[in-house]
Amino acid sequence: MLPHGAAAWKPWTVGLAFIAVVALALAGRAIVATGSGESTGALLGVGIALILLDVTVVGVVLLLANLHGKPSAADFGLCRPPLKRAVVLLLAVWIGFTVAIVLWASMLGLDGEEAQALTDRLGTDETLSIVILIVVLTISGPLQEEFLFRGYVFRLLRNGQGVWPAAITASVLFAATHIG
Repeated sequence: MLPHGAAAWKPWTVGLAFIAVVALALAGRAIVATGSGESTGALLGVGIALILLDVTVVGVVLLLANLHGKPSAADFGLCRPPLKRAVVLLLAVWIGFTVAIVLWASMLGLDGEEAQALTDRLGTDETLSIVILIVVLTISGPLQEEFLFRGYVFRLLRNGQGVWPAAITASVLFAATHIG
């Protein structure tokens, strides 16, 4: 038996979602291009605009999913994990990532000056701009991609094509949005 909402989603909405996401990605590139190398205020504006674009992608997906009834969180593969397990996994990933960064930096002989060079390339060393950039790159962007590609596209295609064809198709669509 197929899942409730994902089974009811119209297959043609994958194409519509892809077109909308490409259009939003192009808008994001235009926003980044206009704000690159500008003042701290411009960088802050770019970050906020990119977060709004990420939220818009989630909105488009929810709109498409609502074409056939109200979807639930479970329809997107979202479920509440046990708190203890979630905290343990979060800490394990954080520690593992920190160890990997330290090892990578030591293997490449990097020091604090390289970190400063990054803020120089970004055109800012203001904390708020850097925090907004980190939120875009590590939270809002990946969340909207997971919501769209794994939660919507993959689940919809899996119902009609099976796991492997759906995974390949969703991966190709994901890669296509990142070309260039």
